[in-house]
Amino acid sequence: MMQNLMSSLTKRQRYWIEHIQACEASGKSMVEYAATQGFPVQTLYASKQRLANKGILT
Repeated sequence: MMQNLMSSLTKRQRYWIEHIQACEASGKSMVEYAATQGFPVQTLYASKQRLANKGILT
């Protein structure tokens, strides 16, 4: 199921899902994770919200 979902997503959506999953797996806060990856935490929050609004993330 997840494989089918992932293949139907845009490259950008897959990029952010991978970061969100990596953040959750790291045990770091979103603020800490974003800082280590070099992007603003607001971008991570906004991407997560957009994906949730589309029903891709819960």
